[in-house]
Amino acid sequence: MVQNMVMMQGISHFFKGFVLVKVPFALTNGFKQMFQRGLDLQTLETSYVSSVSWYFLVMYGLRAFFRLVIGDVPQETQESMQLQHSFGMLLNAPAGPQKFEAEKALRNEADAMEIARYYSTIDEAEKRLLGKR
Repeated sequence: MVQNMVMMQGISHFFKGFVLVKVPFALTNGFKQMFQRGLDLQTLETSYVSSVSWYFLVMYGLRAFFRLVIGDVPQETQESMQLQHSFGMLLNAPAGPQKFEAEKALRNEADAMEIARYYSTIDEAEKRLLGKR
């Protein structure tokens, strides 16, 4: 995460004002501020993207791909997820200790289960088409 912030600051410093990409579709003026960060041109079409904005879009757009290629999530992310999970467990914990009873839960699910009969309109298509022949 820190390396991404440093890289973005470096690109912002060295490539400020550069138009890098033109997207092949038209965008509304609401996207102008997001796609043209660092460009101070009022007359530039919205479909042109600055270098900093392109870096930002690519980094966040390819996050899942990088996770597949690189592998595990960083240690700091795992620790924060564990901390959030433990806080959630503390807030939602019942007053006394309870043990999970699998047999009881399975029995409750079996009692609540209903069997649905399968019926299709195709099953009686011949009878409806040919009648009582």
